[in-house]
Amino acid sequence: MTRIDYGLQIEPQYGYTYSHIRDAAQRAELSGFESLWVSDHFLIRPDAVDVNCLEAWTTLAALARDTGKLRLGTLVSSQSYRNPALAAKMAATLDHISGGRLYYGVGAGWKEAELRA
Repeated sequence: MTRIDYGLQIEPQYGYTYSHIRDAAQRAELSGFESLWVSDHFLIRPDAVDVNCLEAWTTLAALARDTGKLRLGTLVSSQSYRNPALAAKMAATLDHISGGRLYYGVGAGWKEAELRA
C-alpha cells in the first residue's frame, strides 16, 4: 500500500507574522499533516523594505517549541547564506530541540537579488 504524507509550505518573505505561521502550523498538526516547510529567503524583492520577512531557522526553532509532531524543514536553505559549519550546527541544534523532527533541505541558492543584498 502506498502512503501519502501531506505537508504545508509557508513563504515568510511574503510578510507573515510569527503568530500567523504558528497558528497555521498548529492547525496543520491537528489536521494530521506530517510536515511544515518554510522557505529560506531574506526579502521578497530588494525594494520591499516594508515587508516583514522572518528568518527560516529562527522560525523553525520557535515552531519546534510550539508544535509536537510536525516534522520541520527548509525549502531550501542556500549554502551561500551561512558558513557551512554554522549551518550544520544550526541544523543539529534544531534537530535536537525538536526531538528529531528536522528535514534539512539545502541547495545552491538561486535568488540573485538576495545574494547581492
